[in-house]
Amino acid sequence: LYGHSLGGGLALGYAERFPDKVGGLFLIAPVGLGRGISQGFLRGFAVWTDSPQARAAFGKLVDNPARITQQMVARAMEQLQRPGARPALRAISDSLLEEEAAYRDSAAAVAALDLPRVVV
Repeated sequence: LYGHSLGGGLALGYAERFPDKVGGLFLIAPVGLGRGISQGFLRGFAVWTDSPQARAAFGKLVDNPARITQQMVARAMEQLQRPGARPALRAISDSLLEEEAAYRDSAAAVAALDLPRVVV
C-alpha cells in the first residue's frame, strides 16, 4: 500500500486490520507518526476568508513559503466557496482530531508486524 498524509494513516489502519492482505507499505508523512495533527491548520482551513490567510497557512507546510504560488492560493479559496465546503471541512477536521490516537495505535501495531515498509 502507498499512502501520503491522511492516506498514510488509512494505510496503517488497513495494514493493522488486514496484515495478510498487505505485501508492504510505502508511506509519505503519514498521520500517526510525528508530532501530531496540526489542530490550528485543520480548524483554520475551513474559516479562511482571504488569500493572505491561506498563503500564510500554506507557508507553514513547506520549507520555502515562496513555493506557494498565487494560483495555489486562488484555487484553495475558490474551493472554499463551493456550497457545503466549509461545513464538510469542519466535520472532517473534527473527525481527524478525534481519531488521532487511533492512528498512533495503528502505527505502533504495524511496527510490530513482519511487514516490509518505507516511511518518508
